[in-house]
Amino acid sequence: EQEVSKLQFELEWRESSFMNSQQTWAERFDRVCQENAILMSKLEARNEELRKANAHKCAISRERDELLALLDITERLKYE
Repeated sequence: EQEVSKLQFELEWRESSFMNSQQTWAERFDRVCQENAILMSKLEARNEELRKANAHKCAISRERDELLALLDITERLKYE
């Protein structure tokens, strides 16, 4: 009977330990998922900023080319 009691105690302890471990890993997983969502949101915002910056750069480059086309050849060589 003492051996059964000892084994039962050990089994309960292992179950408790396992449940605690599962809870810990579930909390870590949730935290990582939340961090990932935040980082994805920041990445999407940064991608949008870069897309706008590239569009602005293209517009400025196009405007520069149009302005250069208005100059005569000698003036154009100064800026190219």
